[in-house]
Amino acid sequence: MLIEFSSFIIMRVFKMKFSNSSFRLAYLGASMSAFLASMSTFLLATSVEASPVTSRATNNTDAEQLHRVECNNGTHITGMYVDEQYNYGVIDIQFQCSDGTTTEWATGNTNWNLRHHLRGDLAGLEVFEQYGYGVIDFRYFRRSGRVGLSEVGRFTNNPRENRTAYIECPYKAYGAEVYEQSSYGIVDIALLCKEEGSARRGTLVPNPNNVLPF
Repeated sequence: MLIEFSSFIIMRVFKMKFSNSSFRLAYLGASMSAFLASMSTFLLATSVEASPVTSRATNNTDAEQLHRVECNNGTHITGMYVDEQYNYGVIDIQFQCSDGTTTEWATGNTNWNLRHHLRGDLAGLEVFEQYGYGVIDFRYFRRSGRVGLSEVGRFTNNPRENRTAYIECPYKAYGAEVYEQSSYGIVDIALLCKEEGSARRGTLVPNPNNVLPF
């Protein structure tokens, strides 16, 4: 459409009967500049970058605070730290990123007793929930190649879950939305997803039914 409209302007200008060719060229330049400026404004106004997120894992409605942690643009998660507090479950998480940096801690809760760590290009999490305690563990899945998925392991190995849910990005994750409830720690999580081979954020909402990959 842009090329067709540009051609239309050029043809209209050269069909006009200007006595001076310099004036004709000046008029053409001014017309094209105005057109390109208006098109730039239009494209900036309509090209809003998407920031996809998986479905929430537990859908716990008692969350009081939402924390968003993410790696730098164009990078992805390559590792995850999980802080566990006795009798409270998982109280905080932090991500390692592919550019060698780490994110902020999600909740900032420093009352942990054990800190757990797993590595791999994060693509999916199985989330373990215990009623009355919130999230008590994660099972970490990494992306192998373009579509391969493999389990890395669990963090806390707390066996007291009442239910589990699975969330997955179609390629790799670059961050998470972490839901916290006072006196309970982390009660829900959703992953932020990155497109394959692109520095910008993705455009898909993956795995809406929380289906496990096995």
